[in-house]
Amino acid sequence: MKATASLMIATVCLSVWLTGCSSMDAYYKASESRNARTQKQLSRTVDLSKLEEDTTFEEAMELFRNSVDPPLKMVVLWKEISENAFIEKNTAVGFSGEGLSSVPLRTGLKIVIEAIGGGGGLAQLGYVVYDGVVLVASKDHLFSYMEPSEEEGDAFNVLGSSDEPWK
Repeated sequence: MKATASLMIATVCLSVWLTGCSSMDAYYKASESRNARTQKQLSRTVDLSKLEEDTTFEEAMELFRNSVDPPLKMVVLWKEISENAFIEKNTAVGFSGEGLSSVPLRTGLKIVIEAIGGGGGLAQLGYVVYDGVVLVASKDHLFSYMEPSEEEGDAFNVLGSSDEPWK
């Protein structure tokens, strides 16, 4: 856990240095702006009817990424998912997108993630918006990317409802 915290601090410091922000406040304001843009993209209505039962997890993530313009900034931590949730890129989504011809992108993303890794004895999958990027990984791994949100008290600055800190 200490290594993860150190890595996060180093990442923030590097990001501040790379962006030329003179203070952490400026960095966080820029991050909030990037998160808001990504949230707006995730709210867009998209057509996901191309999903089929044999569509792979990797193909589904590409469909999400390219269903909006500009493409969604999204990183799927494939190695982490494989090692901790035992889910591979070529795992089939297992359902038809027939009823998903006009849905918010975040809804489609949540449905696919739930279908692929939503339960059982394995690590569950989820996603967060971190510094304007949608990050898909196991829910356990995503805890290291959560940041307290001032607007929502004890809630986290991630996608979804305030009663569940990940989706």
